[in-house]
Parts: sequence; structure tokens; C-alpha cells
Amino acid sequence: MEKEDALLTKEEQEVALILHRCQVNQFSRTGFLGAHHAEHPDAPPMPDYIQTANLYSFPADAWRVAEIFAGRFGARLKVECDLIMDVPRASTPFVAYVAVLTGIPMIMPQYESKQRGIDSPFTGVWVSGQRVGIIDGVKNTGLSLRKAIAHCRKHRLVPTFAGAITDRGTDEEEFIDGVPSGSLLRWRRALDFYESESDIPADLIDASRQYPDVFRRYLWVKNHADGK
Repeated sequence: MEKEDALLTKEEQEVALILHRCQVNQFSRTGFLGAHHAEHPDAPPMPDYIQTANLYSFPADAWRVAEIFAGRFGARLKVECDLIMDVPRASTPFVAYVAVLTGIPMIMPQYESKQRGIDSPFTGVWVSGQRVGIIDGVKNTGLSLRKAIAHCRKHRLVPTFAGAITDRGTDEEEFIDGVPSGSLLRWRRALDFYESESDIPADLIDASRQYPDVFRRYLWVKNHADGK
């Protein structure tokens, strides 16, 4: 797999180093299971895994990443969003930081009915018709963001932004289910940076670059074997 041409900006490099230092980015030769393994349990394991929750063990670093996120997307969110929303639970503290930095009120989705207290599709103060920006920790296939978008639309909120700290997608998506998207760090560009600026073994970086193609080949073989 070829490296991406674009270099990381200075702030993207800072984010990449923070995520590595805070052990958000995990690498293993034995591999990890991801969300897609629920549907494809026999798929090859991933050589890397992004554990956004580890960032919150380092509050100053988490705050700094939120500052950079707010610096890049804050003006846009203030114009396009009345509310911002997390994708539970990995991005919840991060979105709270962004809410403080931007002054945009935060709500949290409630996917299941509560047996006690107030039964509402969202925790927080909201009104039907308000515009909401949705922020995840990491976008893999976009499944979690799509679920959040559908939940908002079902309950009469209008998603206007779908973003993440890290985007593992193989292609830059401008929209997710019709909602404009954006991310702070492109994973494949980060891998190129880590190759020269970290102690991650080169074979694991190469395996991480190749995994999207490995998974696509797996799907092709499986679909043809199933007669699809």
C-alpha cells in the first residue's frame, strides 16, 4: 500500500504524539477484534486498535487535543450547531471539553428507555428542530456515527456535523449519511508520521497500512464463496 502524500500539520503531529504517548494507539502482532468482527467473526484480526478512553487518564493531554479540535472546528460548529453530542461512551469526556471551549451546549444520546428518572431520547436540555454536531473518538466504518445520526433524526434533531478525533477510513468521506464530516487526524497519514517519529516496529506499521486491503480481500473471497 502506498503512503499518503500529504504531510501532517504541526498541530496534527502534536495530536499524533499525544495519542501515542497516552497509549491510545495500540499495536499487536497477535491482533485485535474490532466492531466489524461482530458481523464477520472469522475476519483477520486488526494489527492496531485505537482506545480513545485511554486519553482521559492524562487530563492535560486530553484537554490539549480538545483545544486543537475546537481550534479547527469550533468556528464552524458555532455557526452550524445549536448543540453538540457525544457517541457514548468513548467520546463523552472529550465532547464535554469541546463544549466548555466553544460554549456550545452538550447533550448525550439515550438509546435505551430508562426504567427510572426521566425517560428521554437525550440527556440534557434540547428542543425539537435544533441543529446538532456529533463527535466520536474514532471513525472506523462510521457505524457509530450513523447510529447517532439516525437517533437524532428519529427524535427531530437535525445533524449538521459528524466528526471524530481519528478517522481510520481508507478514503476521505465528505459526508456520512448526508451529514458533513471532519476529523482531526487521518490514521494513514499518522502511520507515515509514526514510522519516522516513534518506536513502533516498522512491520506493525506496514501491517496497519495493509489491513484495509486485507479486509477487503477477505470480504471479496467470502462474498464469492457465498455466491453473492
